[in-house]
Amino acid sequence: MPSHPTHLSLSPLYFHNFLLGFAAFVTLCGLKTLQIMTRPMAKRTRVTWGNDEIHQLLDFLISNKAKLSQAGGYPTSIFTAASLHLDPNKNSATTSSKWSTLKRTYNAVEAYRQCSGVHWDNDNSANIVTESEVVAWDAFISSSPVCISLRFCI
Repeated sequence: MPSHPTHLSLSPLYFHNFLLGFAAFVTLCGLKTLQIMTRPMAKRTRVTWGNDEIHQLLDFLISNKAKLSQAGGYPTSIFTAASLHLDPNKNSATTSSKWSTLKRTYNAVEAYRQCSGVHWDNDNSANIVTESEVVAWDAFISSSPVCISLRFCI
């Protein structure tokens, strides 16, 4: 019958070196974490969109409607081309983000227009005047995350 030790015996020197190595590892991890946490964040420049640029973006996307994917979205190459077409300060990410915001706003307006007894037009927005209209508007805005983009469109 083979003899197996019931416990593993380590020499004190091995155990001491193991603890030193582990302490060094923990210290290095802590220092790297501190270094990452104190690194200055890259400043994001805010990109502004004028109405003319929004119309140009929409015209560009409409003219490239044939390039929509089967899922209904534009490929990144279209947003890159659109950003080059519009303004060198814009890139594919900002152009794609603007398109997403426009779609969200459009979908929220369409959802609001489907509600019974409400009004929306492109000149006056919801044209909320009475207290009951304010209550209905607030209920609609709080009903769905899609509608959050409309909260300042009264």
